[in-house]
Amino acid sequence: MIRTEFPEALYLLILIPFFFIIHYIYIKKKKARLNNLVDKELIKTIAPEISYGKLWTKFTLLNLAYAFIVIAISNPQIGTAIEKSERNGTDLMVCLDISNSMLAEDIKPNRISRAKQSLNNLINQLNNDRIGIIIFAGSAYVQLPITNDYSAAKTFIDVIDPSMISNQGTAIGEALEIANESFGEKNKNKSKSIILISDGEDNEEEAVSIAKK
Repeated sequence: MIRTEFPEALYLLILIPFFFIIHYIYIKKKKARLNNLVDKELIKTIAPEISYGKLWTKFTLLNLAYAFIVIAISNPQIGTAIEKSERNGTDLMVCLDISNSMLAEDIKPNRISRAKQSLNNLINQLNNDRIGIIIFAGSAYVQLPITNDYSAAKTFIDVIDPSMISNQGTAIGEALEIANESFGEKNKNKSKSIILISDGEDNEEEAVSIAKK
């Protein structure tokens, strides 16, 4: 990328066409005066050194020098400009079903292990985002409050096990409600998302209404 430190200096290049016009008028008038005073053939005899072609060549070289000086004043720079930009990031709350049905091995090694692997892969892709974890079965509670400590998040994910909640069920509605409350009132304009991982169906109609919030 080419940029100039003083781009306004380049406006001086606009003067070059005017220089040529003025020089053309000057040469034309000079030739007219000589032709009025002395015969053309006589001029060639007594002043063969007069060459309008040389005058134009000299004038063109002077204008090129002028153009290079103007460009030098503008201080052209070649390179890549590095600009810092702040990414606001997203607040993510993960609602993970840890009911006994998640131990099914129809997905190897089993459903909950595969879900935990996917969450770890997700964390590897986060950048300036925050993540929290809600686990649920027959009831729901916060396993990890929302944080940007990705190492801690992975540690909490690794220890998740269905034995953490004894009462069985699929309390999706309760999990979504807790997740929604976990975002808090701060940073209302920040992007927020809830990721639901479950293999069951929720019989509570409130789950749909909570998800729409």
